[in-house]
Amino acid sequence: MKTSLTALVVALFAVGAYAQEPGQQQEQQSTPQSMDIQSKDFSELDANQDGTLTSQEAQQAGIESVAFDSLDQDRNQEVSEEEFNQAKEGGGAR
Repeated sequence: MKTSLTALVVALFAVGAYAQEPGQQQEQQSTPQSMDIQSKDFSELDANQDGTLTSQEAQQAGIESVAFDSLDQDRNQEVSEEEFNQAKEGGGAR
């Protein structure tokens, strides 16, 4: 009986150690490489044509906020065309 209880406790700890929060799993799936930015053109995403992509413009284009944050390398809440192109080339993801 004591062995069974010990095995149960060990199993519960093991499951907890490998469990992921839903947000963590989503974050791993929402990087610029996993979304299809290769088929997107910056000028089409930049709705007001001001040279930067805002989170609202990205959201309207179907880019999730976690992916937008990954594109925004300098963390200024905007994605420049340079940041966008770096991600398309594979050098801009964090």
